[in-house]
Amino acid sequence: MHVGDVATAIALVLGDARLAGKVYELGGPRRYSMKEIMELVLAETGLKRHLVPVPFGLGMLQATFLQMLPAPLLTKDQVRLMKVDNVVRGGKPGLGELGIAPTSAEAVLPLYMKRYGRPAQQKAGKAA
Repeated sequence: MHVGDVATAIALVLGDARLAGKVYELGGPRRYSMKEIMELVLAETGLKRHLVPVPFGLGMLQATFLQMLPAPLLTKDQVRLMKVDNVVRGGKPGLGELGIAPTSAEAVLPLYMKRYGRPAQQKAGKAA
């Protein structure tokens, strides 16, 4: 879900007393698995990597050590969060009821990944 959509929803709810007291469930236009998210990032950056599924037990073991780094690559809390789906369940008002069209990941990913560039772009930039 795009942060801009969340900010717009919050501003609308805070600015309209008729919307006060309701619980909203906010989500993007579609659901992604972690693998799909990684595939989108790889496609956008032009990187070729093999994605290997890691069991949660092994992930927790890795996180035990990785969370000790000054800038942790993975923490136990992150592994715990990956065990629980983070999706809209329905039954509550959402972006549609607020008149907000959700922004797709495909639409904003190029903006977030721009600083990483594609490998071919990075080589071209160094040669210039």
